[in-house]
Amino acid sequence: MKLYDLMDYLNQMFPFDMSEDWDNSGMQIADDQKTINRIVIGVDLTDKLLDKAIETEADLIITHHPFIFSPLKYVYMNSYKGDLIKKMIINDISSIAMHTNYDLSIHGMNQAIGSKLGLLNLRNLAKTESSKEVGFGAIGDLAEEVELNVFIDRIKDNFQLGHVTLYNENMKQRIKSVAFCGGAGAEFISEAINVKADIYITGDITHHDAQAAYEGGIILMDPTHYGLEKVFVDHISDLVNDRYSEVDLIPYHINEFEATIR
Repeated sequence: MKLYDLMDYLNQMFPFDMSEDWDNSGMQIADDQKTINRIVIGVDLTDKLLDKAIETEADLIITHHPFIFSPLKYVYMNSYKGDLIKKMIINDISSIAMHTNYDLSIHGMNQAIGSKLGLLNLRNLAKTESSKEVGFGAIGDLAEEVELNVFIDRIKDNFQLGHVTLYNENMKQRIKSVAFCGGAGAEFISEAINVKADIYITGDITHHDAQAAYEGGIILMDPTHYGLEKVFVDHISDLVNDRYSEVDLIPYHINEFEATIR
């Protein structure tokens, strides 16, 4: 398989021109004529993920977050990113990022998270200005109403989370309607309130985000930025394997930025 073949397939599923203007999804460091035999898939391109790619002689790295987000004016080889770029070039490793095109696609982040949550009647939470068919976040319904503590345990189990942070907690409330946004979606708290969700799940919550949820009467759950978005790894692995079964796939599930809770 050539890299351009894979890019065409990914573009069919998650059109890169759907990405937000501020984003940098697509090929980052790449030779589109390169033959791809082994791929490492992760959320972030870190030094340790690259070490895994070099160790396993991978040809390509696919991540959710762009390794090169803002335009580079220069590449200083002794810097963190400069060293990674140098190692990728020396070891002939290409990289692709699938960020907001994956977040916004009907086949992407929302579907992967919603399926893992067991939600029915999944629909967009915050629609974009350009399309009513795509949007950030989603809302859906559980098959049966459950107690909050039961729902918390389900989230922690399904997403393999050691803990979650709750705001405006009401253990007497039962959960049926669930809104969520992978990564950081505090800007959509008002949308979750407007659609009368029982709970809104997203990462990177601040004091004032919690205040907005309190004033709007909605329970807010923070599973961390990585907590929901890590579904990207297995989802993309499965999709690529379905199309290119001859390619060796290495899912990378380690979060180097995880906080230590003491």
